[in-house]
Order: sequence, then C-alpha cells, then structure tokens
Amino acid sequence: MLMCHQSQAKFEVVGHSDNLLSTTSVLLCVRFITMLVATLFACGCEGNVLHIASLDEEKIKDVKDYDLCKAYGTPLYGRTKKMKAEIVRRNLFTAEDLDLIDERKVRIGGPELMIPAAWGQPTTIHETRTRRGMHRQWVYRISNYQHSYAYSDNGIVTSTQN
Repeated sequence: MLMCHQSQAKFEVVGHSDNLLSTTSVLLCVRFITMLVATLFACGCEGNVLHIASLDEEKIKDVKDYDLCKAYGTPLYGRTKKMKAEIVRRNLFTAEDLDLIDERKVRIGGPELMIPAAWGQPTTIHETRTRRGMHRQWVYRISNYQHSYAYSDNGIVTSTQN
C-alpha cells in the first residue's frame, strides 16, 4: 500500500507492494504535491513575495514600490535587511513612519504605501474613482469572521478599522 503520512511537519511517502490506496493517503499526497507545485511556481513569479525576498541588492532596485512594500509587510518572508535598505534608498517613508511600519502600524495622514508595508498583501482592494480622485478600501482577512480595513484618498491614509 502507498501511504503519505505527516511526520514532524513534513510529509513522507512510504511504498508497499499492495495496490490499494486509502482515500486519506491519496488526499494527503495530492495536498502535499499541490502545495509543493504552488510554492515552486510562486518563487519564480515576478512581484511575488518569495521572488522579491530572493533578489540580490542590484535586482531589487527594479521592483515596483508597491511590490516592495507588499513584500516587506509580509510576516514570513518580508522584513529583510535588503528590502529595508531599498525602501530607505528610495525615500518612500520618513524615519518615523518606518518605525511605525516595523511595529505593523499605519499612520492616518501617511502615504498609502504604508498600508502594504505594515500589513502585507491585502485580501482585496476596492477602488472608487470620483471627481475628487481615487478612494481605496484595503481589506485584510484575519479569519473567517474578522477583517481589518484601511482607507486612502488620493494616496493618503484617511482611516483604519479593525
């Protein structure tokens, strides 16, 4: 019987001569393979957090401001020294704003790039264009029943909601 089982947060495949596969074993194997393929694919995608985190100091200069801030705000792979150095080099934030971002805080009146720099990739961004310009609602899904929101008008953070 071919089985997949979880052992200390990694999957192992164990083969036997039987041709029977349990449904659970097959589902675990398919889940593992899907996660592996998705991770490998994501590493090569331009603008992806893993891709940006893997860039050297020269190549990171070509990353768009939004993608750099989004990657910097991602808890697992962001906040690298080279990302911070590039954000400082581009003068995207004041020193005070950068301190707030490192605490995962957003300042009302700050530049809208503070939102992804502090909180990472949003679940979605709703945009409304009016005579007064562009209004954005940044939605962050915390759990099935909890969301955090940030709002910006014409590139300036206007409010947050938890």
